[in-house]
Amino acid sequence: MPTNPGNSERTVVCSVRQSQTENGKDELQSFQAYHRAYTPLAYPILFPKGTDGWSMSTKNIDDKPVTLTAYVRFHLMERLGSENYLHRAGKLYQQWITDEWARAEKQRLDFIRRNQLKLRANLYKCVRESTEDRNVESSGRMVVLPASYCGSDRWYHRGYKNAMALVQKYGKPTFFLTQTFDVNCPEVKAELKPGQSPYDRPDLLCRIFNLKRKALLDDITKRGIFGECIAYVSVVEFQKRGAPHSHNLIWIKDFEMTSQNIDNVISAEIPPPGDEGSDDRVFHDLVVKQMIHGPCGRHGNMRLGCVQEDGTCKRKYPWEFTPNTVIGEDNFPHYRRRSPEEGGNVAKKYVRGKGLIEIDNRLVVPYSPYLLKKYGCHINMEYCHTVVSVKYLFLYHFKGEVMVTVVEDRHKDGEIETYITRRYMCACQAYWRTAEFVTIEIKPSVLQLPLHLPEEQTVTYEATQSGARDALARNAKTMMSEYFEANKCPERGAAARLLKYEDFTDSFVWNAKDKRWNERQRGTQIGRMVSIHPGNGDIFYLRLLLKNKVGATSFQDLQTVDGEELPTFKAACVALELCEDDKQWYETMEEAVQISVPSVIRDLFCSILLNCQPTDPPGLLKEFSAAMSEDYARKRSEILNLTTEEIQSIVYNDLLIALNKLFEPHGNSNASFDIEMPDKDMAVNAIVDDTEYDPSAQDFFVENIELQIGNKEQSKIFNRVKRSVDSEVGDLI
Repeated sequence: MPTNPGNSERTVVCSVRQSQTENGKDELQSFQAYHRAYTPLAYPILFPKGTDGWSMSTKNIDDKPVTLTAYVRFHLMERLGSENYLHRAGKLYQQWITDEWARAEKQRLDFIRRNQLKLRANLYKCVRESTEDRNVESSGRMVVLPASYCGSDRWYHRGYKNAMALVQKYGKPTFFLTQTFDVNCPEVKAELKPGQSPYDRPDLLCRIFNLKRKALLDDITKRGIFGECIAYVSVVEFQKRGAPHSHNLIWIKDFEMTSQNIDNVISAEIPPPGDEGSDDRVFHDLVVKQMIHGPCGRHGNMRLGCVQEDGTCKRKYPWEFTPNTVIGEDNFPHYRRRSPEEGGNVAKKYVRGKGLIEIDNRLVVPYSPYLLKKYGCHINMEYCHTVVSVKYLFLYHFKGEVMVTVVEDRHKDGEIETYITRRYMCACQAYWRTAEFVTIEIKPSVLQLPLHLPEEQTVTYEATQSGARDALARNAKTMMSEYFEANKCPERGAAARLLKYEDFTDSFVWNAKDKRWNERQRGTQIGRMVSIHPGNGDIFYLRLLLKNKVGATSFQDLQTVDGEELPTFKAACVALELCEDDKQWYETMEEAVQISVPSVIRDLFCSILLNCQPTDPPGLLKEFSAAMSEDYARKRSEILNLTTEEIQSIVYNDLLIALNKLFEPHGNSNASFDIEMPDKDMAVNAIVDDTEYDPSAQDFFVENIELQIGNKEQSKIFNRVKRSVDSEVGDLI
């Protein structure tokens, strides 16, 4: 292949080259996806002259290495005086940009895979012992797909935990806001070439949406259109065949929860139509176009994903008319939706197969009038009334990319291979990741504070003598050990000794380069200690001490009570009455209720009863039964038409069934802990699985599966794959 093809015409000759295999047969030869010849060979229409693509040796004009994503971004930009022909390639352009991101991700995953055999993780003292015994190569455990890898399960889990740290610090968020993107907005149309559709330019969609997302957050956080914003979480997701959208949780300082204040910010009504051509008419048409649900069901489109078997809407549309906003005990308020007789407005909307039908306020999705007018796209805004809904909102935010696994092969590269086979990539998502736009944004930032026993901090090292020695030197100081040093320091100690470990980031900032806590000069950061299971013994009690004791100068100081150094951290907790009358188990459960879903809380409850011998298990159950059965209560209230008392009785029985099922593998039952056994007569249709029920995520997955309904080709392929999987017979599709 020529390195400098120039502009001359060339004849491409293809011939079968005799292979050098042992059997003497012709066989196809392959090369790495990040070879310089990959792009011109895979996309000859886009690169007809055979120009070299990116390779590991590609450098810029400063003779510095260039990453594949930077190389792609350079070639995607439009420059004055020339036209970028890649933008004219339509669906082939979408395929190319998706393929380029897949190549970039393959390179990163290959690096992690290749270094699995080189990198090890172990406790500090174990690494030191290995260097002394000269047994480094066989020590430690291999590192898997880490939390630092964007898109991995650990990455999303860490994001969820960090976001829930905001709830622990500031309480429930004030507003939940979903911002979608209108691909036919004027900004996109102005940049399209003749004959192009918006989806032919995923780069354009992502860049414009990113600007609008930043502008919306600036309106809320910097301009304070709803009040002083003290924190926010923003997560970007991608539709399967469309544009990006973002979910945002907003904390407003001292927002007074009254019907009037909510009406000032959120509307669920159709505005007056106004005169033709007036601003009122433009806004009226915008609400009808962007903020009307459906119409779905018997009086609208039966093919929408929200329609249930009985023809009703799973999102409860149409809502009942409400003359005034009512703040009830549900997750969200019942917004004002006035009937035509009470002064509410009506409008006409076209529905396929039914023509123009009349709609009223019962079908309006709650929105912010200011944001809708400014950005002109679907922006759903809700007031978060109770903490109950917050965990489900966060779970939906951090559920991760939609992935599907037909067969999961467990082998040495299990996590990496599973991630590759489950991922789903579209052109917009590929460009977003290539452009390195933010996927999860949390402000203020959250710092995870590690916990470890003396000389038991985790050390990552190269499996050689020199690599282990270097790692020991790098990891001798940790955030926790330097917290002790800051409390000892004459200069920093006066301020440091007033703070608990978890609150240390309020006044101090961690300098990762110098391994030192410095006094904070500006900004805010939240500290989050990692969660520890009660069955982990000493480190659980170490965490309990750090949550309750200030100014500790060493591990020994933590174990000292009234001048006497006690033998264990548990003994110190007992002496400080942190373990008296099941207090620590109530605190452990209360913390879990704030950040964990019901299935996790149930597991924790059973672990406490099995391993920690609390004195009053029935009392612990009574205190946290509601939190442990939130998912059951949601599901039962949706499928049963009974009174509140009857549903509560059934839900409690569901909880007893679930707990008994968790106890059985350990040879116990509810009765082993003086907890009543479930009612078998009531358990005919009980929820017997322990999987977490997340209504929002459930709707999301159902809707994406039901995309087949409106597409015959998709339905045909889906049914064929399903038959093949069900019958366990292979098929070429």
